Amino acid sequence: MYQSEFLSLSVSIFLPAIIYCFLFGGAPVPVMSKGIFWGGLLSYVLTFLLVVNYAFDTSNPSVEKYFLANKYYTTAPYDHGTAGGNVYYFDLIYVDSISNPAQWVEVNQKTYGQYRSSQKYKRMKIEDAEFMILDKKETPFAKRQYYFLLQEVNGPFEAKHMEEPEYAKFEEGDTFHIEKHKGLLGVRWVTYW
Repeated sequence: MYQSEFLSLSVSIFLPAIIYCFLFGGAPVPVMSKGIFWGGLLSYVLTFLLVVNYAFDTSNPSVEKYFLANKYYTTAPYDHGTAGGNVYYFDLIYVDSISNPAQWVEVNQKTYGQYRSSQKYKRMKIEDAEFMILDKKETPFAKRQYYFLLQEVNGPFEAKHMEEPEYAKFEEGDTFHIEKHKGLLGVRWVTYW
């Protein structure tokens, strides 16, 4: 998966145009129109550059190690003729920021109601410690009790948007590695394992 900056992206798009103008500027193309040739050249050269960027990248990648705390998806609504679909997320905790194992903690009804349904409420602060809410439950008895499964963290954690193949490949509790490569031509790409 590629992550590119504006400069490297603009070079990869305009380089085929410069090559075309240098080689064929003003000369007629007898077999096909310039538009067809232009489109073909752009698609093939751009693909070629991305393959070269990937295949000959000898840089040392940086590897970030995370704990996959939770995975979930939401369904995007249909909007003005565009098809909706599932949007996949991983809740990731940087491995070095985990100090203690997760534990169930009883909370009051107001706190449970505040954090119950929304996926965006993942962080909870108790005194000076920060926690990530991994799971929630309530007892079905007349006198209800409410619990959060809290993971204390000393560093960053995030909800990361993922594609469907990666979502299906990994499960909660897995160690999730993000390997970032610089690329031979400066177009960065990442792999997950």
